[in-house]
Amino acid sequence: MVRRLPLLAWMLAVDAAAQYPGAKPPPTQFQVGFRSIEQNRAKDILGALAGPSFRGRSPNNGDFDRAAGYVAARLQLIGIQPAGDDGGYFQHFSMTLARPVPDKCFLRSSDTKVNLVFGTDFVSNVRDSGDLPIPPIAFVHAPVGADLKALPLESLRGRWVFLSGPTDENPDFITYRVSPEGRERLTDARFFSAARTLTDPSRLSYRYVTDHPRPEQPAIGVTSFTADAIKKLAEATGASKFLEAGPVASVEAPTFQLVLRAEVTKTVQNHVNVVGILPGSDPRLKPEAVVIGSHLDHMGPGAGGTRFGADDNASGCAANLLIAEGMMRNPVKPRRSVVFGFWNLEEEGLHGSWLYVCRPKIALDKTVAYLNLDMVGRDENRPRAGVLAKDNTRSVYPGSVKTNSMDLFAILERNNRFVGLTLKDDYEDRTNRSDTRNFFEKGIPTLKVFTGEHEDYHRAGDTLDKINWTKMISIARWIYLSAQELASRLDRPRFERKPFVPPKN
Repeated sequence: MVRRLPLLAWMLAVDAAAQYPGAKPPPTQFQVGFRSIEQNRAKDILGALAGPSFRGRSPNNGDFDRAAGYVAARLQLIGIQPAGDDGGYFQHFSMTLARPVPDKCFLRSSDTKVNLVFGTDFVSNVRDSGDLPIPPIAFVHAPVGADLKALPLESLRGRWVFLSGPTDENPDFITYRVSPEGRERLTDARFFSAARTLTDPSRLSYRYVTDHPRPEQPAIGVTSFTADAIKKLAEATGASKFLEAGPVASVEAPTFQLVLRAEVTKTVQNHVNVVGILPGSDPRLKPEAVVIGSHLDHMGPGAGGTRFGADDNASGCAANLLIAEGMMRNPVKPRRSVVFGFWNLEEEGLHGSWLYVCRPKIALDKTVAYLNLDMVGRDENRPRAGVLAKDNTRSVYPGSVKTNSMDLFAILERNNRFVGLTLKDDYEDRTNRSDTRNFFEKGIPTLKVFTGEHEDYHRAGDTLDKINWTKMISIARWIYLSAQELASRLDRPRFERKPFVPPKN
């Protein structure tokens, strides 16, 4: 007969086996919740979210709504309180889809000498019907090898800028447009080069949250032009250097006014986020919150098969639920409140999290940090760049947090001692590529947890069998401990904008 280990000894043995070598035991007051985050629960949750029942959680066919119901039921089961509308877990919002009527849209000059045909010369996503004025235009020619130092780039501010073919292909010109930190100098200029093919107008749609359109969303969205259309504009404005395409770089900024006449049809679709809350245990700190978020939507059925999104982002949602359950199981509860958000329409423009920052459960000035879990289940694999999965079994990229809060990064580093992940600086700033953008823009210390790119990104191959369960559990435990500290310490991490610095190697 095998001698039975005491329960505590058994739990410690299981816990040690699940940690990476060299990791220290977690803080005593958080151990119970830490150990409850384990693989069997993760497989149960992730198996449901990335399984056949929800078919990839598309928000466009009802599959997302069923997944949202599953998440809400899971939150209720573990005891997380609802934080949506009308006492429920769902935060309701509507999206407006504006679609252009092609034969009633055109682009013309104020003197009517230039008339560009929608769908033939150009296409554009537009939000509203009516005459939409175009900013002043300019033409830039910057051939490879040309001296760019004398180009008056400041004169391009606030303009629509048309680029000659060589300009668009000139790496020196692209570098010249950005700052040493890699940020676009001319953020208020829009650059256009000739499109190889125009988008089918029937596939165009301009989406925005009905009651809360983004202030920075222009009335005229994504726009593209054919080479012939750009030539017509250059001829009409006398942009001779642009047309000659000689060896000397040039900027021509004529006085010329264009107007886009648009007619759109609008439809409204109803959507939901799922939001729960664990109220803080300290009456003084309870009005403040840590928000842990993950986008629940994915892309669903497509031409290449069903895109189940096991990594993107069933993994982040499963980790979020595991953290919530860990906090509920732990005897010592967070002093601040913790909000658990499962956002919709991230894949189509970060709309669900934008709605949340417009209608937060706890005021944004009382939100001490936002922790975003988006793709936390795979090993980065980019063979063409020499990055192999076998070298990234413990790797995670939290580096974008350094652009807004070194205080938060220090908390993350400190709590990684109890897990043993390899924290790497990312080679690009991904703040704007996930729901982190909406919280960052509001001045909230913000983290994006991300385990790297792989060949199945947004494809049908992003399936359960490729999940690195040890890594995913370790990340969930890491964020659990970091959130516990954020929700329990008296001070708050500072928000400080800093330029992104890519790693040297």
